[in-house]
Formats: sequence, structure tokens, C-alpha cells
Amino acid sequence: MKDASDTKIVKQHPTLPAVWVDGEGTVFLRLTATPSIDDYHQVKLSYNEKVKMVRRSTLVCEAWHGVAPQAGLKVLHKNGNTVDDHPDNLEWGKRRAKPRLEISKADVIAIRRRRAAGENGNALAAEFGVSPSHVSGIHTGKLWSWMKEK
Repeated sequence: MKDASDTKIVKQHPTLPAVWVDGEGTVFLRLTATPSIDDYHQVKLSYNEKVKMVRRSTLVCEAWHGVAPQAGLKVLHKNGNTVDDHPDNLEWGKRRAKPRLEISKADVIAIRRRRAAGENGNALAAEFGVSPSHVSGIHTGKLWSWMKEK
């Protein structure tokens, strides 16, 4: 006779570390989230022959708090840390407009040169008052690509 409590247990597959199975035969696949250029973690979902990149925070918020109660709402991180996707840190709301970054052409040139010389991107971000992804975008040419050094 099957014990009812056996169906609530989820076990990791012994040879497939990303696969978990419960006592009712439901199979779960652990997806690895990767950081995106905007500092959010995202996962790649494949369903009905379609592939879609989805923010991990959206999946967690929908699972724990339900889908957005009205159109136009976004997942907000209460503590401002976009990689802290714990359900208690997430809520539905209207995204506030980000303050415009005040960064000069001279700052961009300095960031490019110093990052190319091996300086830490996080340290440069703190010094210039921008996000680490902004420093990375400047360094890789995804941001400020129109501006050439003289």
C-alpha cells in the first residue's frame, strides 16, 4: 500500500542532477539562471517548440504571489537587489522611472581605459555612480558605442 506522505517527497535523480521526481511521478527540471545585461537573472524555457527567455524573478513571483493582478504591473525587488529573487523580496507594482545617469564623455573614456587596463568593474561602478552592468556595457561597446576617443 502506498503511503500518502510518499507523494509529497521530491527526490533528486541519481544520475541526472538537474532532474527531480515526486512520489506521484511528476518530473521537475532544475533550470540554471544566467545574468543578463540588465542585472536580472533569466532562464531559458522551451515549451511547445518555442524558446523564451524569462526573468527568474517573474517565475518566482508568479508561483508564490500569483500572476500580475492587473496589466502593466512588473515584478519589483523590495530591497532593490535584482538578483535577490526570494519570494519575500518580490511584489507586483509599477516600476519607477530610473534616474538618468549623469556620466560625462570624459567618464566614459576613463572607464574604457581603466577597465581595459584590468581595473575591477564593480569598483569603477561605485566610483562613477553607475551600475556594474553599465560599466560592462561601456567596456564591451554595447553602450556609448557612438562615442569615439579623440
